[in-house]
Amino acid sequence: MKAYVLAEQFKYRRTVFWYLLILMPVLLVLLAASLTGQFFVVDSYNWWYMGFYPGLIGIVCGMIGGKDKRRKNVTIGSLPCSMERIWDAKVLVGAAASGVAMLCTVLLTMMTE
Repeated sequence: MKAYVLAEQFKYRRTVFWYLLILMPVLLVLLAASLTGQFFVVDSYNWWYMGFYPGLIGIVCGMIGGKDKRRKNVTIGSLPCSMERIWDAKVLVGAAASGVAMLCTVLLTMMTE
């Protein structure tokens, strides 16, 4: 299973996928710090969970699903392995991306506090 997850991560090596996971929390912290002074932490977490995080999840899922859909899933269908493992790897990459973005948000918010 580890090979499948590494292969999925390798597909997004030279894309904006991993930069987006850092860029969105940095943008959130900069906006929260500049627009709200006293309630910075509360506002940054509120904005993250109400707007930035759902947007990030939508973009990440679109990028994960769209990468193979552009090729009409020919690259996946021709592989001599089970489709369940491939889709599980896609889900795990999406969950890992979500975790990285969440960790960046928490760390940046706590460091700026």
